[in-house]
Amino acid sequence: MKDMPAKDDFQLGPERLGLSERDIMYLLVFRELHKHNASPSEMYDVVREELSTIDRGRARSYLYHVVSQMESFGWIETIRTKNKNNKKYYAITSTGRAKVDSFRESCLDSIKSLKGMADHFSSHITGTGNPEPMELTLAQRKMFSRLINVRYLSRYLILKILTEPDHREETGKNIWYLLKERHQWQPAQGYFYELAHEMEFDQGYIRGAWTTARRSSYIYRLTDLGIEAIDKEAEAALHFLRQLQKYTNFILNLFPEHNQPNNHASV
Repeated sequence: MKDMPAKDDFQLGPERLGLSERDIMYLLVFRELHKHNASPSEMYDVVREELSTIDRGRARSYLYHVVSQMESFGWIETIRTKNKNNKKYYAITSTGRAKVDSFRESCLDSIKSLKGMADHFSSHITGTGNPEPMELTLAQRKMFSRLINVRYLSRYLILKILTEPDHREETGKNIWYLLKERHQWQPAQGYFYELAHEMEFDQGYIRGAWTTARRSSYIYRLTDLGIEAIDKEAEAALHFLRQLQKYTNFILNLFPEHNQPNNHASV
């Protein structure tokens, strides 16, 4: 039996969701300036803390460079303040707001859908949270499959289906269709049968047999090894799903509508 994944086997970060590290910094600055006008040092105190939660560390000078670049693009501008601390304070310009809108249009719907699907499968495994699957576009389904570990999730779902009273003896074809019916997602058909073969002959999780001499239907049943493996496969699948939840939630929180509403304020 293959080992469960170590935490460093797969690194997921915002850049795998279609945003570069520089884009993340832009959005962090935009979000902080949406709350109130601020100086780079004030923004850095917030950004440093937040980036540490997703294992991204950047020096203060990097943020200052990003702010300077955003000013040169016309996305933000320096403003006069009542403070006498000689700090430069910034506000978002109309061009900057348009840039935020372009980020929103390019990625927000997909991020919401990916998070919703990760929430659905996490709920299916843990029994808590939002159990409803998301309706994904073809492109979103492909992205979801790239971001989670299809092998562990599929193995868990196959084993789980075969524990159910109505499906303790089931064909691969029916299991594959059940995945789509229940979750609005399924692995590629060829890969599904490759996994089923692996689970039967390499791991001993399931046992298959033809129903007749003419080989009309190949029926799978769960083995004792398969029953014992369910919790480990669930844990492995959940590890990757939680990474996806973590990073999609981080990106959603970069947009002002996902934070407490606040009017633009002066300092």
